[in-house]
Amino acid sequence: LAVTLSKNNETVERTVNDWIQITEQNNMKIRSYDFKASPSYLKGNRIGMKSNMTLEEVDYELAYILAHFFIHKGEGDLIHNPDYKIYNARAERAADMIIKMLDIAFA
Repeated sequence: LAVTLSKNNETVERTVNDWIQITEQNNMKIRSYDFKASPSYLKGNRIGMKSNMTLEEVDYELAYILAHFFIHKGEGDLIHNPDYKIYNARAERAADMIIKMLDIAFA
């Protein structure tokens, strides 16, 4: 399944199956939920994604969640940790890097 994303007036084609393959290789499950406060959530090996997001939002959120998963693996509860903002900043920078790399790879 291929998705076409429009970013900065350029069309980028990505494959949703690539994201699914990464999650499956790491024994993770993705489900859609009607979240009100957050676009995505990671708990253990489960990823919750807010329903009705744009494809571009899904792309970024999966990059962000997977960045948290790989960078902070085994560090316990990040939400109630005093360094919560630092952890999120790291994941945001990693997600931005992943999206930029995908933009180059699929250009």
